[in-house]
Amino acid sequence: MFKNIHFPFIKIISVFMIFLFVFVWQINKEIIVNIDGESQIISTNQIFAKSLIEDVANEHDLEEFSIPDQPIFLTDYSNIEINTPKKVKINIEDQVYDIETYSNTIETLTHEFNNYLQEEGNKNQVIFEGYKQDDQINDQQTLKATLVQTKLETKTKTEALEPKYIDNDDIYVGEEVLIYEGSDKKTVNTYEKIYKNNKIYSSKIINSEIVDQGERPVIYVGTKEKVINNLDTWNQIANCESSSNWSANTGNGYYGGLQISKATWDSYAPSVGISTDYPYQASKDEQILVAEQIQKNQGWSSWGSCSPI
Repeated sequence: MFKNIHFPFIKIISVFMIFLFVFVWQINKEIIVNIDGESQIISTNQIFAKSLIEDVANEHDLEEFSIPDQPIFLTDYSNIEINTPKKVKINIEDQVYDIETYSNTIETLTHEFNNYLQEEGNKNQVIFEGYKQDDQINDQQTLKATLVQTKLETKTKTEALEPKYIDNDDIYVGEEVLIYEGSDKKTVNTYEKIYKNNKIYSSKIINSEIVDQGERPVIYVGTKEKVINNLDTWNQIANCESSSNWSANTGNGYYGGLQISKATWDSYAPSVGISTDYPYQASKDEQILVAEQIQKNQGWSSWGSCSPI
């Protein structure tokens, strides 16, 4: 019994609410209408923005104009934008883009043009120089813009590691022997680079990843002392050859206290870890160490009349 009474009552209320809704919306409303940035207040009884826009467009003889994608209900002092198409030239360096846009301000044009310029892998945007975001766009206007591109680039950095030194008593003091070359540490850096009109403007590392820790080289360091044998004999030879002048460089083709030629020095000096170019540049002890190697291979005859034999 109660269901039969309740249902007609709800139906009557629903119809009444619909009637009230339509009545309220049919009452004239004051609407703020902006046509390409120029505002005016219009009194209308239209319910939806689309209908109002079409009325205004007919009144102003607008052949093309923007219409909202979604229905918009009108209330007192609703703000409605009506934009007409404008032909605009956008100058980026030497390239000119001719576009037709419904954008009304620099801000909205910026968003529209940025979408147009999107490239895969790059984040492009334009900056309109000398304008504010709320500046109006005019038909046949030429705008100067800067293209800003953000690109991600990777680069591998190699870094030589400090050697590991190990003492070795089979090698003379002052000598070093590389026994393991090792490998470089490798780091992949990701750079965020910003270009303005295709010219680099800034660059910064936003991520670093070590892809290879690398290995330290291993070097043997000599600890074996160099012992000079027969020091008195070598002093005697030096006295005979150069009057004991261990820095002798007279231009005769022989050098130092023991008068060793350049060619002979180059053949034997490296074997005892001496790297000077000429004998006279080496110390007395170093000259004698090289002379000992010469004597072992060639005998005392290398010193002719100054030989102890």
